[in-house]
Order: sequence, then structure tokens, then C-alpha cells
Amino acid sequence: MTTSRELTRAFLLAASVAVVVSLPSIGNGFVLDDVGVIQQNEIVHRASFVELIRSTYWPPEKGGAMWRPAAL
Repeated sequence: MTTSRELTRAFLLAASVAVVVSLPSIGNGFVLDDVGVIQQNEIVHRASFVELIRSTYWPPEKGGAMWRPAAL
């Protein structure tokens, strides 16, 4: 049977590995559609939950038609 202490250690090990393997990507900029969808999308910068739910994935000036609020 697994103890609480063992589960905590497993969680901390998994979290540590995730952080270590992600560190090299911190200095990278936006890629592919990130520029239009995130960097140039004013709705994302205002961080209004209601606006994000109502908006399309692509900004209207980029021909927005898909609805993907979880990605935003």
C-alpha cells in the first residue's frame, strides 16, 4: 500500500523533472500562430474572462472563425 509520504515524494519528483526539462525553453519567443493569437490579440491582454469566452481563437482581423476558449 502506498503511503501519503511516498505519494508526496512521487509528486515532487515529477514536478521537479517537469521544471528541469522546461527550463531551456524559457528564453524562447512566440512561435507560429502565437504571434497573432496571443501577442497581437488585445482580448488576451485585457484578460477579461467573459470576452475570452465570447471571442474566436483567431482575432477578427485575422479571419477569426474557430471558438477555442480553453486555448486562449
